[in-house]
Amino acid sequence: MSLSDSVQVTLGGLQVSVLIATFIYSISCFQTFLYWRSRFNDRLGILALVWAVWIFETTHTLCFWFYIFTITVKYYGVPEELERRHWSITMSIVFHGLITGCVQSYYSYRVYILSGKRLIPVVCWIGCLIEGCGSVGIAVVLYLVGPAEFAAKWELFPTLNIAVDLSVGVVNTTTLCYYLHRMRTGTSKTTDQMVTTLIEWSVETGLITALAALGMLIACVVTPNTAVYLSMTSFYAKFYSNSLLASLNGRGPFSPFRVFAPPTATVVTSGTELAFTVNITQTTETSTPTGLSRSLHRFSRGGAVNEHGSQMKSRTSAQEVQLTSIPEQYGDSVENEMTEKRPCEDARKTYITMV
Repeated sequence: MSLSDSVQVTLGGLQVSVLIATFIYSISCFQTFLYWRSRFNDRLGILALVWAVWIFETTHTLCFWFYIFTITVKYYGVPEELERRHWSITMSIVFHGLITGCVQSYYSYRVYILSGKRLIPVVCWIGCLIEGCGSVGIAVVLYLVGPAEFAAKWELFPTLNIAVDLSVGVVNTTTLCYYLHRMRTGTSKTTDQMVTTLIEWSVETGLITALAALGMLIACVVTPNTAVYLSMTSFYAKFYSNSLLASLNGRGPFSPFRVFAPPTATVVTSGTELAFTVNITQTTETSTPTGLSRSLHRFSRGGAVNEHGSQMKSRTSAQEVQLTSIPEQYGDSVENEMTEKRPCEDARKTYITMV
């Protein structure tokens, strides 16, 4: 292959990769905006993680933009510049390791919350630490020896680092699906359907990163070229940030779990006061024998409502609905309906706690 052909392949691959990375970065920005707009009541650690990942993502993208500008504009017509060391490309590898390490650590934490056991999460956290240190080591060696010598003597280093990343991702996803599967009751169709959706959602978010890692691993093994590795690192980490944001935004307006109704009850009363406490955001319906319906919208506090829908008193509750003063002939049917729909809310709480 002539020098001209080599430059076309190397530079062309970098330009296409940066274009793909820029497109995926725009999706990350949109997902970050959705997360901010949704106003989730997350802990400070989750908020810090989201903003840290977005800042790392932005800096990672800027590094590649600067590198492409340098070799295509500043040093236009100088193909030897591709073999020189650039601080921007080495810094991009560092931020690549920070993004993947943070996201994988969060997924390991999610496994710990769901399982209550420390062994597998600790192993995955150690893998994340190895991967992060490996990315820093790759960046340092690449800057010290240059792309040509790095491809000749250190090509195994990136391959091992990607293999660790792939292993951690597979273990996280597999373990999460295993513990979710154990939540199946076999007695409640609603609960089992919710668990199935949780498993599908976990597999989808984990599959994106696993396929990206596998593709990058195959590329590094088949073509041990520094340019190939750099091209794929331009957009590889962005799959992780989008996976994290999609997982968190799954609780918002675009969540697939909105198809599941919250616990509700339809009570037939005859002039009897209906006392209840609610702490849900969905609409609850009550009906009277005459067909009168009242919608109780978006409560954060409870109260007692008579047959005319007037508020009598207020209470607070921890996401449960309590019915009192119900005629005896209707009590059993209401209790059965509430019992049947509570497992769905339990699974929903599990998802919210998990993310």
